[in-house]
Amino acid sequence: MSDSSGSGKQSGAPDLMRGASPQMLKTVGLLLAAFILGVVMLNVIDDGSTSSTKKPPSTTTTHAGKGSHNSTTTSSTTPKTTAKQLAPAQIHLIVLNASGVNHVAANVSSAIRGHGYTSQETAETAPATRKGSAVQCRPGLTREANALVLQVGNKSKVEPFPGTLPKLKSGTSVPATVQCIVIIGTVK
Repeated sequence: MSDSSGSGKQSGAPDLMRGASPQMLKTVGLLLAAFILGVVMLNVIDDGSTSSTKKPPSTTTTHAGKGSHNSTTTSSTTPKTTAKQLAPAQIHLIVLNASGVNHVAANVSSAIRGHGYTSQETAETAPATRKGSAVQCRPGLTREANALVLQVGNKSKVEPFPGTLPKLKSGTSVPATVQCIVIIGTVK
């Protein structure tokens, strides 16, 4: 490009900025500031984990019409990847006997330990008997609960994790560190 004087000089970025309106400069400045602030906030808030419990990042874009003092803002949400399923050895669990039959919890505990579920509390007796077996995992561990159901068998089903950890027949409570509770009940 050459300037209007015909001297053959090429026009640079400063020439572009001279022709821009003050409103356009403000808009560009605001967009740049919003982008930098967004990047900084994402780095401060996001610790790099891919937990599914975190809110996904959002992007805000501001558009201004030419010569306009009004702007419109749109937001979009980009979903984050969900957390990988925990390996069986990573799940801290306890097996409870609610069947009324001696040693059932210990037998199931031993059987699933053979499938990699090695982080277990000692098998215990539930305070009462119940019909049917269940797996109760903390929120966010649905896939892990479904995998445990397959290992436990006995027509077990997935149930919500209790709001209050159950008391055991021994008088103690299920430890707070437990992520999943396997309850072996009577066969329906």
